Amino acid sequence: MASSADGRKAKLLEHIKKLIEQQRRPIDDIIRENALQYLPAKSLLRFKSVSKQWRRWISSPFFIHTQSNSFRSLSGLFINNNNNGSSTSFASLDPSSYGVPDASLEFLPDDVHVCASSNGLLLCRGKIRPEIHNPLYYVCNPATRDWSFLPSPDCDHGGHADSVPVLSFQPSILGFDADFEVVVAFRIGDFDGIYGFEVFSSRTGRWRPSTAVCDGGRLVPFSGVISGSVFLWRTSLPSVVACYDADADKCWLSEMPPGFEGSAWQIGEVMGRVCCVCIIGWTVTVYAMDGRGGWEVMRFFDVRDYGLEGMPRGLPFNGGDEVLIWIDGWIFACGVVSEGTVRSVSRMESYNADCVPYVNSLVPVKGVCDQ
Repeated sequence: MASSADGRKAKLLEHIKKLIEQQRRPIDDIIRENALQYLPAKSLLRFKSVSKQWRRWISSPFFIHTQSNSFRSLSGLFINNNNNGSSTSFASLDPSSYGVPDASLEFLPDDVHVCASSNGLLLCRGKIRPEIHNPLYYVCNPATRDWSFLPSPDCDHGGHADSVPVLSFQPSILGFDADFEVVVAFRIGDFDGIYGFEVFSSRTGRWRPSTAVCDGGRLVPFSGVISGSVFLWRTSLPSVVACYDADADKCWLSEMPPGFEGSAWQIGEVMGRVCCVCIIGWTVTVYAMDGRGGWEVMRFFDVRDYGLEGMPRGLPFNGGDEVLIWIDGWIFACGVVSEGTVRSVSRMESYNADCVPYVNSLVPVKGVCDQ
């Protein structure tokens, strides 16, 4: 009994000693090692000028890996400003904290259309190359201007209106390689609403044609969502979501929440869950997929309760705990987990669903082709 009590006393004294040592450490060391990883890329790049020590720390592969795992907040929208994709802009949800040095993405060697994003990485599509009958795909981090392009696909993806790409990057604490996956759903021949799939993996550096075929109506661009290995898209059919499992190589159709047929709706991801935003009149209902093919209500509100008179329209969302809506020239972020918040975050003069949500991360881009 005495030895057991002595052991507990020794552990307590050791713990007290460590606390005292922590109190004696400079405050900037404590901030650098315990808080910086939760900040967005724009703030961190600015903080490099604090000191040489901070610059080395923020630039280290270990810190970059930690930050890409720790910071997941929705930071803004990349907006394609015209049909040919030659101009992009960025609507920040907090301009003082979230931002990129070149919102037009002119550091890429091509005029691009932003197609998708995932946890800090963007997937962009360049012009169609006549010699390969396909566009070049680029994966980039707009915060650091790091980029790589993908090898030419084996299948014919067609033009902008014929294919719907989605990017999946899932940060892992145990994996330092920032591996990603791209799934492109492309129209088969002249059959409208019938799609095949091709999958690119940065682990192998190759494309893999799928044997699955989706006959669920036209897939809606910029509506792609990821849940594990499953990729989901809105379709032109009322209340239907198309699903493709890249690991199992199979596809199926799923229904959106009942009672909202014909309403305006968006699908996205909130806190790791696939969510659906349904809008009727001034009311907004946020559902989350329950894992059994059904849906549960996460939030219901009327925008007039927040002093807003305009009709809301849904915007793409992905990351954090907020969904996005547009009302009378403003983007509003609506808390789902932190229920009760509806805040204006950025101007968008006219409604434009041709946009992609983005997380302001330092994640590196894994090279898959020589630049």
